[in-house]
Amino acid sequence: WGLVNATEAINYVNNSKEKNLIKRDSITGLGDSKTYEVSVPESKNIKFTLVWSDYPADSSAGKTLVNDLDLIVKNSSGDRKYPYTLSWENRTEPASQNSKDSKNVVEQVEIDDSDNSYSITVNASNSINGTEQDYSLLLSEESNLAPEIKIESPLNKSYRSIPSFNLSSINDIEDAKFSLDGAGNY
Repeated sequence: WGLVNATEAINYVNNSKEKNLIKRDSITGLGDSKTYEVSVPESKNIKFTLVWSDYPADSSAGKTLVNDLDLIVKNSSGDRKYPYTLSWENRTEPASQNSKDSKNVVEQVEIDDSDNSYSITVNASNSINGTEQDYSLLLSEESNLAPEIKIESPLNKSYRSIPSFNLSSINDIEDAKFSLDGAGNY
């Protein structure tokens, strides 16, 4: 289960319009599916995550997942990428990405070497209990591109000496340079 990192969650939502996709929708029954075409910039790591709050299982049920949704991610060549799953038979092994997940209400597909175009399908693997099953689909990325940087200076005045300013970015910043003349003289 783990702990919620509220700061990261707030940053994720605040930055979603530029770096992340957040899609909320619903599935109504067996065989129902929704497909989304997603184009992403060149990245080093992309994660597609499907989450839903499941219909309550019967207390005597052997399998507690009631509404089984599947996250199907295919690259532009049609190759399917699978979510992380654990094997009961090999429970000392790390999670693998080689089969569909029929046990969890969170499914995540992580892709290291990014294609630029993906087809994401959310599919109902069984009959849906209740009238529909709501879900959220998330896309997050770590970009190889230079971070977007915001610089704030008091009153945005012209300065004859180096002013103090705040520099912020959602990415880690290792080095920053400031030029008074705009010609690259730091």
